[in-house]
Amino acid sequence: NIAFLLIDRSFKDLSYAEEFEAIADTVSNQGLLPVYLSAKSEDIREGRLPAALKNREIDGIVVSGLYDEEEHRQLKCLGIPIVVLGNYDLGGEPWAACEIDYRGAIRLMIDRMSDFGHRRFGLLDCSSALETHHQIEQTYLDRISKRGLTDAGIANVEAAGDIRVPLRELLSKSGRPTALVVPLIGEAKRVYAVCEELGLKVPEDISIIFHGQSDPSVSPSTATIHVEINGLAKSAVSKLTRAIED
Repeated sequence: NIAFLLIDRSFKDLSYAEEFEAIADTVSNQGLLPVYLSAKSEDIREGRLPAALKNREIDGIVVSGLYDEEEHRQLKCLGIPIVVLGNYDLGGEPWAACEIDYRGAIRLMIDRMSDFGHRRFGLLDCSSALETHHQIEQTYLDRISKRGLTDAGIANVEAAGDIRVPLRELLSKSGRPTALVVPLIGEAKRVYAVCEELGLKVPEDISIIFHGQSDPSVSPSTATIHVEINGLAKSAVSKLTRAIED
């Protein structure tokens, strides 16, 4: 049994649903059983783990969502191999991970919008890992500079924080961006809601581009850069099955 463990995030979020689907398909193709588990970070820190993990019904874990060193320490106590999806700081001991190419995605997103004529950009950075925060913002600023574009501001959201306040500040100021880069498709509804509150029409007043699978529940339809995730899933499951065999 291979578990996809989602921490402090909703499976309804398209980005995590896509991750689970890719992992589940890869696991099934290898004749193994995919299992979906969810948990709150505070429960994991205090040792309150899903029953399937406590009862050792799981042979390997793929972790995604909000994750830190303390939660990793608790899961390691189970003695079950773990592979993490994302770039996290989990301490000095070796740990296995597969990272989504956020930097490549940011470059593609900016290039796409600038090709449509946009020159004033903004970034909504709401990634769950601090290291990913730094990568996204630095890549964004580097690409803006290289293309001769204008950075109109970065709305930086702390892990698991509410995007609405920093996004309102970014979109309310003079010289606001005409193109907004959002590296997480799961925030589409709230981004559109803030624009509506401010009287901004999408895409007439502001163009928005997301990273991930398009969200069919919002209107107008989302513009996205979709980075292929099947390769990430195959790499994660391969690392996990090797660890299980060892």
